[in-house]
Amino acid sequence: MTDGNKGEPKKEEFLKGIVSEYEKREKEKESTLEGKVKRERGKNAFKSSSAAVALVVTALLMLRLAIVIVAHSEVFSEPRYWAGGRSAGYDKKTEECIGRMWQIREAVDRHYNVNKRFPETLEELEKTGLLSKKDLACPATDRKYVIEVKEGVKVFACPDPGAHGFSGLRCRVKGGAPEVVEE
Repeated sequence: MTDGNKGEPKKEEFLKGIVSEYEKREKEKESTLEGKVKRERGKNAFKSSSAAVALVVTALLMLRLAIVIVAHSEVFSEPRYWAGGRSAGYDKKTEECIGRMWQIREAVDRHYNVNKRFPETLEELEKTGLLSKKDLACPATDRKYVIEVKEGVKVFACPDPGAHGFSGLRCRVKGGAPEVVEE
């Protein structure tokens, strides 16, 4: 039954089938390997682009923070008259009064950070332990500082600015440096 002519073509076809199957599997392996490599490259490109975007966003946020700090620099620094103090002609009691107003300013800010509201009276600062009774009084007159509304703005003020030679010595409740009003 095995004729020389008939057996050889079957064998050749069989071997060609095996070779073609082998080639097909190798191509599949290559294509899947290439696919994996391409996918990995794509993932890495996405990761690097995400990192770049994160870096740009961080830089923009830092720039925004710098702009806010510069725009509100008066909140972060003491006014010139306080830094100058005596050279501006203020006596020791006036400097102490302005210093206490800075203490009250800080206590008001801490009160706001904790309670999410500004105090209605300065006694609230004493009751919560943020300031002592002594810190709430002007050193020149020993009278307590007061909260009042001046020009539509709520301020705490020295009860007797005339003792310092001014018509007003006050600070806004919602922020800012103590102000000396000379009129």
